Order: sequence, then C-alpha cells, then structure tokens
Amino acid sequence: MITLTWADSEQTLLEWKFGQRWSRIDFLIACQKAQQMMTPINHPVDMLIDLSIVRFYPTNLIYLIHTGLRMRNQNTGKVTVITESTLWSRLYQHFIQIYPMCALPIEFVSADQKTVEILRLSGNSGKLMAV
Repeated sequence: MITLTWADSEQTLLEWKFGQRWSRIDFLIACQKAQQMMTPINHPVDMLIDLSIVRFYPTNLIYLIHTGLRMRNQNTGKVTVITESTLWSRLYQHFIQIYPMCALPIEFVSADQKTVEILRLSGNSGKLMAV
C-alpha cells in the first residue's frame, strides 16, 4: 500500500508513504493520484518518498523507476527519498546509466534522519531542509 498526503497546507510538499508491502499496481495508482493532486497546483511541489518501512519489493524495480519518472508532473520539484537501505540509491545510479535522459536529482537520506522535521524553505525554491 502507498498513501499520498500533503505535508503542508500550502501544498508544496507531497509525502509518499510506502507500506511494508506494495505492488506494481499500488505504485501505478499512486503515480496517477499524484498527477491528479498536483495538476491544479501552479508552483513546484517537492516530493518526500518514505521507504523506511518497506520490507518486500515488487519485481522489476528499474521499470517502475522509469515509469514513475515518465509519469511525474511538470511541477515536480526536489525529490528526497527516506530509506534504511542503500538499495535505492544504488538502483537509481544503475537506472541513470541505462536511461541518462530520465535523470532527475534525487537525494537519498537514511531512515535515522527521519526523526527530524522536513521543512520547506521560504518561497518556491524547490529545496527541502532538515532541522
């Protein structure tokens, strides 16, 4: 299961929370929902993708990364991924070697940093800041 919620009332930060198990279908539905949530927004929206409790992954993750990046909204700002595993950053490095035209700057942070509050910097600078 994947849930999407606005982390702030200004709708500048969209949080993706992945459950312990999620499927390819869950991911595609979440991508469509993110598109629907972001379409009426006229400013950059940062993404906070929380993979910290994921224990079981669907197959073909490279394909899912490619699909997610192709489906991203034009308003997508900075993307930050919270994870306990280095799997995601390594997988993304392989992905951008295969699909360099789809590369997007993504920051990977360890799950122990999850306890800090993620705050939006002033304005629509497209940056997240941990304090």
